[in-house]
Amino acid sequence: VPDISMIDYLPDFLDGLFNMLSDSNREIRQAADSALSDFLKEVRHSTVLEFGPLVSILVSQCMSKDRLNRLTAITWIEELIHHPHSGGDALLPHHSEVLDAILYCISDAEEQICIVAERTNANLISLVRDTKGDFQLAPLLETLTDKLMTKDDVPTKMASLRWINMLLEKRRGDMTEFVPNLLKVLLKTLSDTSDSVVLFTLQVLARISLGDGGGPLEDPDNLDVVHGKRTNEAHYGLLRGTKDEKHFKLVINAILGLFSKDRALLENRG
Repeated sequence: VPDISMIDYLPDFLDGLFNMLSDSNREIRQAADSALSDFLKEVRHSTVLEFGPLVSILVSQCMSKDRLNRLTAITWIEELIHHPHSGGDALLPHHSEVLDAILYCISDAEEQICIVAERTNANLISLVRDTKGDFQLAPLLETLTDKLMTKDDVPTKMASLRWINMLLEKRRGDMTEFVPNLLKVLLKTLSDTSDSVVLFTLQVLARISLGDGGGPLEDPDNLDVVHGKRTNEAHYGLLRGTKDEKHFKLVINAILGLFSKDRALLENRG
């Protein structure tokens, strides 16, 4: 019907379209895929779309057992993050839900889904870092610490640590109340089998102990090589930060306490 905009009713039937992607009938799968592609093109240019009602649908589909559902859902999220009318600060109330879906997909068995999820994660973390709008830290940190504690793969843990590091840099004062619980999770992460995860965890701990954050951190995978030795310029930048005496002692005592209880960790990582 020409006078009716189907975009206005998208939340009512979007989940049904996604479910058709895993239908046993090939023609139905193809028709659903084509319809979703067409709707996404319309969504890109829509000035009235509200992302909120779509979030729960897309998040749920990102965790589908079917590959095409996950790929299509994470692709939609990537597009909507920077939507000129419904993205940006309009997404602030939904950041933790979107982040949960992204981190779920970032270690997907399908390489294509991982690539899109990593790109989407980079877009979202940039959006949050640069926003001047207010947003709640608790839901984000709950998602991030849950992933650090429950996921075994390196990509998810590294992505979670990057988020925590960014939040410490952006909202230093507001993060103070979360430091005690955050420390417990970070100390457990020091036992990870991945050197990259352990090194980045130590850098995040260093940021907690410095009052001004000491400048931006680089990923441990991006270390420079000087005269045959691996160095990290960001590490030296951290050492030039202003020490926060309270948190410095808190971090040092926590690490010493961990080593006193776990002699094997001290021998392997100390």
